[in-house]
Amino acid sequence: AAFGVAFIVGPALGGFSSRWGEAAPGLVAATLSGVNFFAALFLLPETRAVADRSTIQARARWSTLLAPLGIIFLETFAFTVIYAVFPLFGERILGFDREGISYLFVFIGVITAVVQGWLVGTLAPRFGEPRVMVVGCLLLTVGLALLPLSAAAGVPPAWSLPMLLGVLALVSAGTGLVAPTAASYVSRITKPEAQGHALGRLQSSGAMARVAGPMLLGLVSDLSVDSSPFFAAAGVALLALLVAGGTARGRPIPGSKRSDSSARP
Repeated sequence: AAFGVAFIVGPALGGFSSRWGEAAPGLVAATLSGVNFFAALFLLPETRAVADRSTIQARARWSTLLAPLGIIFLETFAFTVIYAVFPLFGERILGFDREGISYLFVFIGVITAVVQGWLVGTLAPRFGEPRVMVVGCLLLTVGLALLPLSAAAGVPPAWSLPMLLGVLALVSAGTGLVAPTAASYVSRITKPEAQGHALGRLQSSGAMARVAGPMLLGLVSDLSVDSSPFFAAAGVALLALLVAGGTARGRPIPGSKRSDSSARP
């Protein structure tokens, strides 16, 4: 849910600060990053003693984590089209200015915060994390594939904005379902002493996607038509859906006898 809240506050703050010049949003972001660094340095307590850290041998097995790492990489890669390409698409094709784009990102943040703060906690205990990830990847795939249609020829102007908001809601709900359930799933399938290591790998997978996604999808945007990056991102999200579907078929529903007897790696 914190990710969703950041998606609300961040774009709004960036749009507002842009009134002070081109460099203002970047300077504000750098200041917040510095505050975050010192807050983590001085306010977060260390969870292990120094003597313990040098003797930790617990490591989560790659074979166990391969599926969730792949899902989070592919899902994050696909979602990067929203902040790498969509602002340009919104200005050039949809006719939004910077402030209008920031409001759309606020909308994305609101949907994501609601999904992560309420819906995930309702769905995951009932259906299990793998099945929720399947639904999230499906929504993301459909949303990204439909996004260019909001600017398609023949769409009445009165329908364009409602269509756009509906599609962005699908994309936001999809990514909002996948990210927290992937982390929850990883924590459930690894031993307690290996969870930090496993979750660190999960975060690293998402970080690599945030590097590769904007670069490659931005290249697609430069070399092809305006809708191509979104279709490419939808294809990547479809791969995540296939991996999530395989994971869901191979995992029991939490709370079942089979689930309770499953050994953690």
